[in-house]
Amino acid sequence: MEVGTCSLECIASVLVVGFLWGATNPLLRIASLENQDEGSKSLSSPLKKFIYAFLNWRFSIPFLVNQLGSVLFHVLLVAFPVSVVVPCVNATQLVSAIFVGLILGEKTKLSKINILGAFLMGVGMIGINPKIPCTEESSDPSSPPPLRGIELEQTPLISSSTRTPSLLGILIRSCFSPIKVSTFQFISAFIFLLIASAQPPISQPTHSSLIRQSKTTSVMRLRLPSATYYPPAGKDEWTREMFNEQSVMVVSSPHNPTQMARHVVDHVSSQNPFFVMDVAAVQRHLEAWRSGMPRVRSGFPVKYNADPILARLLANNDDVIFEVASIEELQMALDYVDSSRIVLSSPLLTRKSIRAAGEVGCGVIVIESLKQLNDVASYALHSEILLAVSFDPQVEVGCSLEDVLEIFEMARILGVHLTGICFELGSSATANCYAKALKETRKLFDEAKMMGLAMSRIGMGNISITRDFASVDYKMLCSSIETTLNELFPLCYFSNVEVFANAGSFLVMNAFSLCTNVIGKQALEAKQITNDDFDDGVGFVYQTNEGVYGSFGCRLLDVNPLCKPLHESEMPEEMEEQHFGTIVGPSLDDMDVAQEVLRCRQLRVGEWLLWEEMGAFTIPIQSDQPALPVYYYAGRECWDRLMNKALDRRPSSSFQRRRFDRRQRLRGLLIFF
Repeated sequence: MEVGTCSLECIASVLVVGFLWGATNPLLRIASLENQDEGSKSLSSPLKKFIYAFLNWRFSIPFLVNQLGSVLFHVLLVAFPVSVVVPCVNATQLVSAIFVGLILGEKTKLSKINILGAFLMGVGMIGINPKIPCTEESSDPSSPPPLRGIELEQTPLISSSTRTPSLLGILIRSCFSPIKVSTFQFISAFIFLLIASAQPPISQPTHSSLIRQSKTTSVMRLRLPSATYYPPAGKDEWTREMFNEQSVMVVSSPHNPTQMARHVVDHVSSQNPFFVMDVAAVQRHLEAWRSGMPRVRSGFPVKYNADPILARLLANNDDVIFEVASIEELQMALDYVDSSRIVLSSPLLTRKSIRAAGEVGCGVIVIESLKQLNDVASYALHSEILLAVSFDPQVEVGCSLEDVLEIFEMARILGVHLTGICFELGSSATANCYAKALKETRKLFDEAKMMGLAMSRIGMGNISITRDFASVDYKMLCSSIETTLNELFPLCYFSNVEVFANAGSFLVMNAFSLCTNVIGKQALEAKQITNDDFDDGVGFVYQTNEGVYGSFGCRLLDVNPLCKPLHESEMPEEMEEQHFGTIVGPSLDDMDVAQEVLRCRQLRVGEWLLWEEMGAFTIPIQSDQPALPVYYYAGRECWDRLMNKALDRRPSSSFQRRRFDRRQRLRGLLIFF
């Protein structure tokens, strides 16, 4: 073969390079999507994502093969004409990527015009330049080599390069220069441009791309960095640990939120509001739930609190179910748990959220109408379905008892997996209310069995339970629910029945405390605050730097926080005069009221307020304001148990453990840098 001519070896080399590039592209896309499923939110830079992807052999091997094709491509550019190599490699790459993607199961927009255009372009590439010398034979070094079918005139060239013009150059110059181009070459070049601008394959949507696909205008919250904890002088029992990429202060002796908040205030010069989280409180309440109601799995609605440490703590407990109501909450839940541990339950269930849940394999979807049943059958056929039923006319959640049998019949006809019943009884429900609801549920289970439906799940909604798990009321309610379950659904006959309930408020309320600062005050008559003419004296309106448009938005959801001064007064309490007061937010809006009435000593501007039991509806997943910093602490005993649980969740095989440890060390290095 003469060097510089287009022969069978040239065509074979071009096909090999194009196939190497095209066949590895779908493999790299699939491996990249898998890497996004396992990645952490903190891996925001492309370099970090690439390092994590390169640790996966499903990504690294196709990547190396792809780079091998790049090396061969540069060799082809030296040995053969550019006008043949570049378009033919591009055409082969496109066709290979499309067909390999189809074989691997990718959804690809492949129309007849694309296939016809690729075929015509391949034929055109062979017909344009069957034999083009790469070596210059002209005596004039500035003149380019001649092209077949192109008659060059004595006009200055656009580029001083001595290489053969590409098809794109042929097309452009045919419009703006006197170069004469044959009709066949013009059509071939135009077809090449059409194929090059064709839409790329559409990969299967994953949970990491659901937010980008949604057309919401909300902004994901940015968390302000938490300060590093500095142990006080002489306090050797305080240590700083890392959990889920966050600093946690581990203390040997018991500490309450007031002590920890004072410690943070002493070491932070800013007067901005912040949270203090007792990590151990979450685990204590979770263990108390298991002890009181061992048959009832705890469910955590993501809307209650979107804190990352809280989500990781609950995810490490395999019996905790994550409840979501939107695509954004589904995205967050999938970052921590498997899709089988997620329940989609929303009063405004949309087709978009149902489709998203079906695409990621969401475990359970809650419906309450025939329309929603048809939507699930259309967009999430393989997901399990719970039917929400209203047993209390005052609670507008779920379908009526009269519509249940009709929905059962339609579920049987459609062939969907209707596997359970759920109900909501409201905040004033008693033990007798739950007993009656469970009796009705048992009747519906029997009706479903007669119609050929296998029921295996019961959702008990939001159990209104006191957060003091040592109280008599807590023990009585738990005992009543367990007794009723054992009577109506004995384990000997219903061993496959899974019961869960919403425990969000019980788990997170006591774990978080909020600290705000008094930024202003105004004196007025006390009766204007209490609306009682018998209250004489002076009252105060205190303005704080957090309001209902921030963390105190929980007041709109029947959560009424109470505050107290963070630091004690130097004077004895019985000697200090008490005043009525009200706490308003920074906006001075009529609705921006944090606490309507309180009675305490007179507060000073710049003084700190402590708001306990601020764990519910205070840290949303989305807001137009940055999230407040959270300072975490835990007792040594609880911390050791949490670490042992994290170690137990490590992969079992030695190969997986080494891979797990390698990724953890690499993640630590990335965080450090």
